[in-house]
Amino acid sequence: MPTARMGAAAKAKLPTVYKTEVFERIDRASEDPDVLRRAVQALKEGASLLEVGAQSGTVAGDEKRRGHLDAHWLGDEHEREVLTRALVRAGELALEHGVPIDAYWVFAGGCREIGVCYNGRQVTMLVATPFPDVPTEGEAPPHPKIEIFR
Repeated sequence: MPTARMGAAAKAKLPTVYKTEVFERIDRASEDPDVLRRAVQALKEGASLLEVGAQSGTVAGDEKRRGHLDAHWLGDEHEREVLTRALVRAGELALEHGVPIDAYWVFAGGCREIGVCYNGRQVTMLVATPFPDVPTEGEAPPHPKIEIFR
């Protein structure tokens, strides 16, 4: 959380954790083993992230919305591969242990990294990306249950 001593620039660059609509939909889809199994299999077979998202219900909206996600949030080919591998692993763990996925988006620095872990109650997925250079269109309010301390 920002302190009174921090300037405006420092406040703007603190890591922020979000639960966007896409991440909420990933969480809900992970509760249905059939949907999750089909999504994991499609990703393993090379289907695109947006195609699997549309089929699984995790990516909603019209062509303009999907175009925005494609252009601004999925990254380059390597970053898409990393996201795909992380989603597959999270799905595999959720299916193996019969637990849901709890996915979050973290603005934290200059690179894209994804953490996936299992703890017996859930699979947690943290998708860390650089701070956005485009508006988030109101879809990324800070998650009310997560606070960042420095």
